[in-house]
Formats: sequence, structure tokens, C-alpha cells
Amino acid sequence: MKRPKISGNKNPPPYWQCFASNWLSNEQFLLASLPERGLLFSIFNFCWENESIPSDPKAMARMLGVDDPQEITKALGKLIQSNTDKSSEDSSRLIAPILDKQFCTFAEQRLAMVEGGRRGGRKTQSHSGSRSYPPSHPSRGGKASDMNRNDVNLHDLNSNAVYRERLTKEQKEWLDEYDQTEIKDGAPF
Repeated sequence: MKRPKISGNKNPPPYWQCFASNWLSNEQFLLASLPERGLLFSIFNFCWENESIPSDPKAMARMLGVDDPQEITKALGKLIQSNTDKSSEDSSRLIAPILDKQFCTFAEQRLAMVEGGRRGGRKTQSHSGSRSYPPSHPSRGGKASDMNRNDVNLHDLNSNAVYRERLTKEQKEWLDEYDQTEIKDGAPF
């Protein structure tokens, strides 16, 4: 399975999903030696970043930073054979199909999110004619409801004109009374 290219991002996401319960319930994983388990996860990490790894133990040792290629040869077993395949593009390299599947799922989800964003943007832009431009500004006597959310800045959000517009009469009276209360010794009472 060839990994799709992700537009706008040449790098894969910085993680691959690993569910501990899946591995700890996998009999083949539990019966494998500790070096083989470690080699499998090293291969997975390398393949996540590079799509494939050399199948030759000497080249694999060099890629993984292992000094003695015999360690790789000893650790290659059924667990690694069942979780890797020869690359269809280069038979001298191994791929991890489980990671390629994850990557394809990620790419599909990202593409769906990008397309959803585009649809949302088109929908928002199609409504732009219904607003008055330039929008009325609350500090100049306009209403906040006449404004596009992109036209509101932090000062506008904190301004009394925007805030007080939606208050009830009782709330406005209470705020006016509070604003007129003198503060003595740090407390308004």
C-alpha cells in the first residue's frame, strides 16, 4: 500500500497509534523474545518516519544505530516477519503495513477536514452579501449584531456599548449604581 502525499505537509504526523492492550493481548508478541519486541518497535518507528527500512541486517543495524549486526540477525523472528512485508517498489526494503494503513486513514481524515473547511468557508462567504459593509461599529453607535465577527477586536468586546446592549433594564440600573459607588479603603462598601 503506497502512502498518499499530504498536501501542504511533507512530513508525516509525529506519532503512530500504539494501543498497549492490543499488543499485550497478542500471543505472538508475548511469546517473542525481548530483543525481537524491541526490534519490532524500532522498525515501526523508523518506518513511520521513512516509510521503509532496509531488510539486510547489516544495513538495518546501521539505520537503527546498532553496533553489532548480529544482534539484528538474532532478533529477526516470526513476530517481525508477520508484521512487516517486502516493499513492492524495492524488494530490498521492509515496510510495516499496519503503519501504512494508519497513515492512509490519517490522510483521509485530514483531506475530509480540509474539504469540510473549504465547504464551511464557501458557505460563510456566500452569506457575506447579506451584511452591511463596512459594518457598523459599536463605539460609533452601531450594533454588535451588524458586525462580522472578524471585525470585532478585544477592545470592542470589552466596551460598554457591546456589553450593555444586551442587558435588561434591571441589570443596567444595577451596573450604573455600582459604577457610581465610591471605593473607600479598597472596598466599595
